[in-house]
Amino acid sequence: MIKIIRHKNPVPVCDLGDILYPFKNWDSTSTGDGFFSKPDESFYGERKFLPLNSISSKVWEPLKTLDIDFEKFKEWVSYECPYTGYLHYNAIPVYLFSDKVNEIVDNTKRIVFKDMYKDHDWQVSCHGFNEERVFQITSIMRSFMGAGYSIGRISSDGDGYKKDAVVALDNGDYLGFKVWVWYNK
Repeated sequence: MIKIIRHKNPVPVCDLGDILYPFKNWDSTSTGDGFFSKPDESFYGERKFLPLNSISSKVWEPLKTLDIDFEKFKEWVSYECPYTGYLHYNAIPVYLFSDKVNEIVDNTKRIVFKDMYKDHDWQVSCHGFNEERVFQITSIMRSFMGAGYSIGRISSDGDGYKKDAVVALDNGDYLGFKVWVWYNK
């Protein structure tokens, strides 16, 4: 089983904001305790990638299909909205970045139109990144992230923004995540 690991030298996802889930201490909130790192330019179209929703429209299901051990991490990034009581996720997986994309596509039964997902240029043009160079998410994926408010993050205290981050896997691949970053007033 592939494991999610902390980055050896994580790059802060943002200069001022805080990633509060997973939380260890205030010194590590710019990287979510070392799990999240700001993606370098190669993650925006140069690296081979696979949109995880090509495997399943369920947000966490592709990680199970790819044999990634994610349950503990999913628990760490979950939060309860203080206004609705609903469980949401501070971060959701969007892409797999891997040199083995073609092999993964060939070996994943759920992926239809395999030739298209193995064509990197088609991937970039249809499922890639917009002119602002951000990971694209659907409105359904966005709904799993909730409003961003949790215990310690309330509307009168600041505001949250969704940022791109990458999570390292122990096999050398990466997952691209959309993550809530909180900015205090």
